[in-house]
Amino acid sequence: MNETEKYVSEICALDVKKAVFSLAAKDSDYKKATVRKISENAFQIERFTSKQAFHENFPAEMLEEKVNSLFPKEFSQAEFFTGEYVYGAKYTKKGALLHNRRKNGSPAAKNGELTHNRVKKHIIDVENMPPVFKELGIMTGDGKIINSKYDKFKQICRFTELINDEVAKDPKETFNIIDFGCGKSYLSFVIYYYFSEILGKKVNITGLDLKKDVIDNCSALAEKYGYNGMNFVCCDIKDYTAKEKPDMVIALHACDTATDIAIARAIDWGAEYIFAAPCCQKEARKMIKPKNFGIITDYGIINERFCAMITDTLRAKLIEYSGYSCDITEFIDMEHSPKNLLLRAKKKISADRYKKAKILSQIQGIKDEFGIDITLSKLLLNK
Repeated sequence: MNETEKYVSEICALDVKKAVFSLAAKDSDYKKATVRKISENAFQIERFTSKQAFHENFPAEMLEEKVNSLFPKEFSQAEFFTGEYVYGAKYTKKGALLHNRRKNGSPAAKNGELTHNRVKKHIIDVENMPPVFKELGIMTGDGKIINSKYDKFKQICRFTELINDEVAKDPKETFNIIDFGCGKSYLSFVIYYYFSEILGKKVNITGLDLKKDVIDNCSALAEKYGYNGMNFVCCDIKDYTAKEKPDMVIALHACDTATDIAIARAIDWGAEYIFAAPCCQKEARKMIKPKNFGIITDYGIINERFCAMITDTLRAKLIEYSGYSCDITEFIDMEHSPKNLLLRAKKKISADRYKKAKILSQIQGIKDEFGIDITLSKLLLNK
């Protein structure tokens, strides 16, 4: 057992809650990896490429083996979090192992000592939630998250972080945003707060929903808290006409084909950013008729998940066809919501004709094999 393996063995004997691996090897397919404890007897590895995240669950007794496979073979820096301490380790280019320990929550070492990633501080957290959330039923009067709303709280915090990844360095001073299917507008209010209070930018947000009582309540809250840049409209998203070109369109859990309509409208307007987290996806399940893979439809849950996956894959390809970069990521852990995929797109330039031809061929291949032709395809291609 060499020095590094001995160190890993000693660390894994502790009550490790989470580990973060960075400084990837040049030939690695991954940019970063995390390991976290998901139960008393199991851990989960999450590996990140530039566009996707991959998950693997494993039993607790394999922790040391898994850590050794990551550090230092794939990543030369690691941090291990226990309840009391953070243990940092770095493998130098000369093959030396550096390591230290600090109190959990304290800053990383500076001035020539081994440095580490700080424990992540969320952009929106309990300490800086907008006060309107108390009236929306997310927080209690003394500022605590209501247990039954914790999953919703995690969703909106994570959604804000993903938006921040894209817009934090955008030089624009004013953002026009449309929230399709805003509902009670948890996300609209927190995004307004993020742009206006954290980024210090002017923001105009229009929330759309079919329920008049919900729209009336949101409008009243925006007026009460002086959110002058917020406007709420009761209408069907397909009938809405934007007064100004939106910079961003978001759709959090718009049902079935409403997600397709929201994406199509965003593309038609030339919105720079699109964030869509689909909800129920029934359309493909109604039309799927595999030619060679009929086995997929033999089991309800497999059929349902396959149709959801193929729908989001087609959506992403159609967005790319329309001149955007697009990725699909998990924006919240499955334990908080099974509807956890996010299509995140940024406008670039029109795809070159070879790429567009390839995408059309791929879409036609899916249609020929499975009989699936989703609404977004019809809205974008049948013009």
